[in-house]
Amino acid sequence: MTDFFDTETPLPNDVESFEELGLSHSIIRALHKMNFEIPTPVQNKTIPIALQGRDVCASAVTGSGKTAAFLIPTVERLLRSKSTEAQTRAVILSPTRELAAQTYSVLSQIIQFTPLTALLLTGGSSNVKEEEERLLEYPDFLVCTPGRIIDHIKNCEGFTLENVLVLVLDESDRLLQEGFYSQIEEVHKSLPETTQSILVTATMNSSVSRLAEMSLKKPVRIDLDDVFKVAKGLTQEFIRCTKETRDATLVACCSRLCTKKTLIFGNTKKIVHNLYLLFKALGMPVAELQGDMTQLKRYEAHSLFAGGQAEFLIATDVAARGLDIKGIENVINYNMPRSLTFYVHRVGRTARINTEGRTIALITEDDREMMKSIIEKSAESNPVSKRTIPDNVIEATQKKIDEVQEKVAEMREEEKEEKVLEKSLKDIERARDIASNPMSAVTDKKRTFVSKNKRDPKDAAVVAAKLKSKKDRRKKRNDDDDKPRKNDNKNFEKNDKKKSGKFDKNGGKPNKKRN
Repeated sequence: MTDFFDTETPLPNDVESFEELGLSHSIIRALHKMNFEIPTPVQNKTIPIALQGRDVCASAVTGSGKTAAFLIPTVERLLRSKSTEAQTRAVILSPTRELAAQTYSVLSQIIQFTPLTALLLTGGSSNVKEEEERLLEYPDFLVCTPGRIIDHIKNCEGFTLENVLVLVLDESDRLLQEGFYSQIEEVHKSLPETTQSILVTATMNSSVSRLAEMSLKKPVRIDLDDVFKVAKGLTQEFIRCTKETRDATLVACCSRLCTKKTLIFGNTKKIVHNLYLLFKALGMPVAELQGDMTQLKRYEAHSLFAGGQAEFLIATDVAARGLDIKGIENVINYNMPRSLTFYVHRVGRTARINTEGRTIALITEDDREMMKSIIEKSAESNPVSKRTIPDNVIEATQKKIDEVQEKVAEMREEEKEEKVLEKSLKDIERARDIASNPMSAVTDKKRTFVSKNKRDPKDAAVVAAKLKSKKDRRKKRNDDDDKPRKNDNKNFEKNDKKKSGKFDKNGGKPNKKRN
């Protein structure tokens, strides 16, 4: 197999954000809405290679972000190809209806700000005729099980895969376990020879290797199987709960088990701030760390937690990056992260340098698959244990939470008033600046801000020199405006003709109408 893979193409370096991958604005916007901030390792390696149109064979554990790793570059490729007519240009094969539905759900979120369309095809549909009608509209994406698409290839008159740019074999090991090899081979025969193929698997065995040889052409191998390593002194636990009881479970956990030096992770800024207000209303010593906070407030939160004035720090992944606080005893995942890699990063905040620590995950029905992967990966070194909190404790805690909801609402109103006051003070300060220095209003209009990852700020002297040269040029233009211009009438006449469409861009010759 070593000769089969492309061993010369170097894997790309990791980046710190999806913006650095050169993706379209519509995709970036969707990823932000999905709270995707930092690419996981498999996304870092797969997306740039797939964007080149290369065949890819990627293996990584469940929960590592593989789905987005193949969806993002496929969506980007279809956006760049700019088809002028309805064509099905991407096919994603999944081993089960449930997995196909999950993939379709993620895809729908990624393409929500694009003109692209997608269709979910799985067995069991009662209205096959309606499904065929939608299929003949040629959606850009088909997410399907192998048996279902084979059925339509053979029986749906007019349906073809002759324009497919990308084929994805998702969870290839499971596709083979379900006995889909012959169907995949049949689908592959229906595709153009130029189709890019992406094979994704949790495990790379001899059967998957055989499938890769059949479906891939000199693929780039991406192997991120071994990404799960946690500290030896870490105790891993999980508590089952529902979305409705998650707040009460967290508060009970922090009141009874994790009472000191506890770092709590939430997946969004809104979740983090809501929990911060709840803890504060309950009288629990808490600080928060999230992206909407100023640098000064972040520093204050860090100091409160590090100094022991706050026993609980509630944070997002992005805000907590680079956070180095000694003596963190507990890490609680209020929400499970979107990949095992981020789970490892989170729990790595405790049990550092031969110390002991504990992590507790609050698991809802949506988190079962990831928790299963964590249990499997931890079986030998750090076994995961289940912890339960009695129902009567959860009920009593929920009553306390209900009792402080009015106080939480008051705190929200106070925050709104503070924001209005801050804005008013800034406006007053700005007005005073303009009154004392009228030129500041003019100079402010000229200021622009450039993203750090686009280019570095220019040296002040260079900027000053450029401004001076601009003023000189502007002065020269103003002087020239006072002088009579030659052939002004001719220029105006020519410009008018250009605007009316009588001249083209190449030399003033009339445009010929297309037949």
